[in-house]
Amino acid sequence: MDAKLQWFREGLEGLSVQELKDMLVEEHAKRMQEHEERIREHEERMRENMRLLEFERSSAAMSREYQRIQDRLAAAEKELSKSRALCKKLQEQNDSLTKHRFGRHSEKTDVLFESADDPNEDPLAEEHMPEAESRTSPPLNFEAAVRKLAGKTGTRGGKRKGKRMDDLSRLEQVHRFDLDVDEMDKKFGKGRWTIVNWHSYTTVKHVREAVYAETVHEPVIKQLATGELVSMPRPFVLYPYSFASPSLAADILYKKYVLGLPLYRIERDYLLCDLILSRQTMSNWVIHFAFGLFGPVYDRMIQELMEQPYHQSDETVYEVIRDGRKAGSKSFIWLHTTSECYDDHKIAVYCYEPTRGTDHLRRFYAGWDGTDTSDAYTSYLVMEQETGGRFLVTGCLMHCRRRYADAFSLLDLKGLTQERIQELPEAAAIRLIRDIYHEENLIRDLPAKERLLMRRQNVRPKVDTFFRFADEFDTDAPGVSSKMKDAIMYTRNQKKYLCRFLEDGNIPLDNGNAERCLKPVAQGRRAYLFSTSIDGAKANTIIYTLVETARKNGADPYYYLRFVLEKMPGHLDGKDRSFLAEMMPWSDTYRRYESAERNRPFRASVPESQTCPSRRQITGNVS
Repeated sequence: MDAKLQWFREGLEGLSVQELKDMLVEEHAKRMQEHEERIREHEERMRENMRLLEFERSSAAMSREYQRIQDRLAAAEKELSKSRALCKKLQEQNDSLTKHRFGRHSEKTDVLFESADDPNEDPLAEEHMPEAESRTSPPLNFEAAVRKLAGKTGTRGGKRKGKRMDDLSRLEQVHRFDLDVDEMDKKFGKGRWTIVNWHSYTTVKHVREAVYAETVHEPVIKQLATGELVSMPRPFVLYPYSFASPSLAADILYKKYVLGLPLYRIERDYLLCDLILSRQTMSNWVIHFAFGLFGPVYDRMIQELMEQPYHQSDETVYEVIRDGRKAGSKSFIWLHTTSECYDDHKIAVYCYEPTRGTDHLRRFYAGWDGTDTSDAYTSYLVMEQETGGRFLVTGCLMHCRRRYADAFSLLDLKGLTQERIQELPEAAAIRLIRDIYHEENLIRDLPAKERLLMRRQNVRPKVDTFFRFADEFDTDAPGVSSKMKDAIMYTRNQKKYLCRFLEDGNIPLDNGNAERCLKPVAQGRRAYLFSTSIDGAKANTIIYTLVETARKNGADPYYYLRFVLEKMPGHLDGKDRSFLAEMMPWSDTYRRYESAERNRPFRASVPESQTCPSRRQITGNVS
């Protein structure tokens, strides 16, 4: 410190005061300049820090905004993806509804198969039930006759020779010889002509049904010894204080439940025959006959059905407008029928229920052990779980096939070659199911044991191939429609039930038999739309049961209804119900009745001049 002070003193020596001031001012100015520079540098650093801070703030805000934009973009893309999927789904639904409303109602896909006309080759060609049966045809197996008539009976491009006479062989045959001897004598000269041959042609004549009022006069007997008057009792009263007869009642029921005509049309038809019969009167008759006469027969058919271990079931919507619920509430008609593969009496029972709940199955199948074929409706699966497998459910391959057919029908095939169409997964699935049906159709008429053996040998490999296709199919692949995904998931979920027919020859491949049994109900519903009351709906199910059971056993529904109407009133007074066995459409008593009614003499009115001339009339004028 002393050295520095000594150096400072030595440096000041010899300087004047002014020089010392100047030096101090200069030093001060220099220091001020340095201080100002430091201030400027500090301010610059402060500004730089402020810019950095602002930039950091801006960057954070930008980052947050960018993240918000990214989130919004991701949400928009997700929403767009959902919208596209929904749009595609709605488009498929719209196409499906358009096809259902305006397209043909068939699962047949001709573009996939070369021989689409052959029902045995194309499983998508379902059986169609005619609107009505001829009342004059002899007893026959109705479904077998439909399959025979639906198939090709001749060579491609023309009718089989003799087919017309086969078609008319069931009709009553009447021969008329068209010969006017006087006209021949006038044209060719008396004694100058002879007959060497006859040219014959056949036409079908229709005689309109006869409706007439029959008045029965019963004698009143006077006993001469006592003078007592005795009136002969009437055999039975079909409907109190009415002119109803079994034939008239059977005709009304035939037209309503077989032809599917509503009562107002039947009313107009009778009016053209000069019979005034209101629809309300006919409605009262229908309900009375259903509960009073057909009810015991209906109960006996249920009893017969429950003795069979193989059933098929289905249900369809129905409307009852006065059932105590709000307008538009849906009711249901349930169907339970014998398996088409089970060799026993064929029975179809219809039941009315206000709901589609499982309670109906619990009541109807209480204590029953057996196998029931149905669609994938959950109530049947609940029944299997609740009964521990005593009520065993089997699936329907027709419902599975229908999903693939719907998926295929929505594809845009424009511009695609036949080879490309065949490569589509929907087409591949339909072909695999077609192969299963082809093998099954070949063994359709075999006994159950033989059918089971053939299923294990020939059908099971086809079934395994189909389910392997479904298990390996990638539903997440691009371009797979929602219909195709639904078909694949249905196949996977129902595999256990769809394969159970391979374990028993009495189990059918699908539930088509039950769907065909429900078709008359759907046709009638389309005609008369609804039932007014619950009693009317239950009456419909009772009569549909008798009609369809008669039809499935080859009986004519008209004659069977008439038979029951004639025979039942005489049995209602007693408690013995053993006679109900004779009321079944397969009983010998009914078969004899129908045969006798069919073989009654032909009552067609033919003018006398058109009858066959006697041999004397012909030869007496011939030289």
